[in-house]
Amino acid sequence: MAYSLILSCCCYTCCIRKKLRQKLNITGGIIDDFLSHLMCCCCALVQELREVEIRGANGTEKTKTSPPPSQFMET
Repeated sequence: MAYSLILSCCCYTCCIRKKLRQKLNITGGIIDDFLSHLMCCCCALVQELREVEIRGANGTEKTKTSPPPSQFMET
């Protein structure tokens, strides 16, 4: 009974992760999603939260990066 509860919870969060990947254009597969939620659900949820924060809720923003400062060679 406990195993079926854990498995059903993983399936639900896996489906949410799939929708999030599609919305934010993140590569991956359903098996990867299921295994990440099965092995460490908390880690997977934190990873999803970070992706939403970085890419924006609508998925229109790109990953926030800043170019390196200007560099010059000494002669």
